[in-house]
Amino acid sequence: MTTNGIDRGLSTGLLTVSQIGASNRVGLLYSLAGRGPASRSDLAREAKVPRGSIAPIVTGLIEDGFLVEQEPASVPAKMGKPSRPLWFGPKVGHSGSLRIEATGVECARVDQRGQVHDLTRIDFPPNPGAATIENAVLGLADQVLGASPEPLTGVGLAWPAVWDPVDSTVLSCTPIPTLVGSGLARRLGQACGLDLFLEDDARALAIGQRWFGEARGLDDFSAVQISTGIGAGLMVDGKLFNVQGRWPEVGHMVVDLDGEPCRCGRSGCWETLAALGWLRQQARRLGLPGWESALPGDIVAWSSPAADQLLDRYARNISIGLVNLANTMGLDRFLLHGEVVSGGEPLLRLLRRQIEAQTTLPDTKPTVEFSRLNQTAALLGAAVLPLVHAIERA
Repeated sequence: MTTNGIDRGLSTGLLTVSQIGASNRVGLLYSLAGRGPASRSDLAREAKVPRGSIAPIVTGLIEDGFLVEQEPASVPAKMGKPSRPLWFGPKVGHSGSLRIEATGVECARVDQRGQVHDLTRIDFPPNPGAATIENAVLGLADQVLGASPEPLTGVGLAWPAVWDPVDSTVLSCTPIPTLVGSGLARRLGQACGLDLFLEDDARALAIGQRWFGEARGLDDFSAVQISTGIGAGLMVDGKLFNVQGRWPEVGHMVVDLDGEPCRCGRSGCWETLAALGWLRQQARRLGLPGWESALPGDIVAWSSPAADQLLDRYARNISIGLVNLANTMGLDRFLLHGEVVSGGEPLLRLLRRQIEAQTTLPDTKPTVEFSRLNQTAALLGAAVLPLVHAIERA
């Protein structure tokens, strides 16, 4: 079976007693995932119910292997037993996870604690055709997941594509146009013999960050990827933002009406000013060495007046899009991923300065950080999809 993303709808009608019990179990597991290991008291406070209401649900989930009690974090100052944090148990299982980008594919196993195992990567040759990509992905999945010492609950795939919800055929893939028309997802699911779950790569970043990363416990934030393209996963009230199953293509919001043509067919998109292509074109124009493969970290390292000016313009261009997102979505926390992270503290300082200068709303003060997980967050996010499926069957 192949399914799309992590979004779940609500059925209409009343719930039976058994459905209410199942819904409470799933709700508790979701709450745990959103905040990290927590005690029974913590979960009861978050759910706004008495601790006694949580206890039987937790007991059942422990007995069924979906939860385990961890060792107390510290010895309490007062009398009484120390609280034992709850976290996912062995029944939730391990997931297979793949992440495809323009330059290659990564595959790993991810356990219920978010630990990555057997991470392996294959780089694509320049301008790869669909057959080359499909063979690399299928071969890597067989190598890593076929030899898994643990049974897998399913496989998640994060990729920069739009796909048909019925048969998973690729409808659009701007970073890898040769994949359009490919049935890669269908073939991958058949080859693995497991349920395959698909997600947009930028949205997978947000999922991975909230479940296992730096955004754990945050209900509102944006995971932004700035690389050869630009994308974002927008987390609003603890849920990925979308409208009728569609999500915003933030890299293609127009920020310059008289700007350069974009590969999407329009002109002046954010990608034309803040993706790697713009940075390298400008480095070439300035005669900077190694411009063909330059990363933000290279611009920082060159440390010349021309390079410093280019870095400042790059920070300004990135900030334009981030401030637009802050103003339109009300989000004030941004975690950046992709090659932009290579710019390190010098670029981060410039970004913060530019964001402060461009922010006009008095009650909006966006913060920006470079993700420590970086692209690993997308692997974690892809792995969450089968975990959610396992939780919903709890």
